[in-house]
Amino acid sequence: MIMTNDHHSRSDIVQLAKVENDVLTVWLRQGLIRPIDAGVGRGKSLRFDPYQVRIARVLADGRGVGLNGDALRAIADALQTAIQTFAKADAHPRLLSSIIEEIEAPGHFQDNFASIRRLAANRPSDELTDLLEMYEQDGFEETVKKAAAVFSVEDLDNLWLCVQLFDAEGYLVAYWDIHNGLWKVERHATLDGSRLPSAACILLDLSPLADLPE
Repeated sequence: MIMTNDHHSRSDIVQLAKVENDVLTVWLRQGLIRPIDAGVGRGKSLRFDPYQVRIARVLADGRGVGLNGDALRAIADALQTAIQTFAKADAHPRLLSSIIEEIEAPGHFQDNFASIRRLAANRPSDELTDLLEMYEQDGFEETVKKAAAVFSVEDLDNLWLCVQLFDAEGYLVAYWDIHNGLWKVERHATLDGSRLPSAACILLDLSPLADLPE
């Protein structure tokens, strides 16, 4: 996933996220969706980065299946926290998987590079070719290691959530925690038969985010 648009307008979010304007107004007031700036000055409009468009689309899908305001806030909080975590590195989203690999296995960049080279040679694809070209860029290893140094292993869950949000993969699971009396959100890369956190869960498929502009 490569985010190429610097910003979107409010009307873009309404159209792309498939949400009514008055609903978006409420979400803005509640801080569920966060603009780049406050649009200071007469005639100045709010601007939103591509991440906010994706969050708005997830919230719209959640609202469409009947989730209430508290549940939507839990989803928004989880996604906004993930975005804020990734923003600490001031890195391009395309680097995210490489950054995660460096955090999980420090010092193995060249091993990963060699594996990608072998895969690209044995099973060529556009995706692997693009990935190999990225790894071959001058200074790429240094950039990845510098970004990874900003994070700790405690950040990994948020970074993986960013991967799912950016790449439109997997699911979000929203459920009511009866013990603590609040909504919780978990990420699932796949529905592989692993145990869900509650007997009553709402699954939000992130694959429709692939329809959004990059």
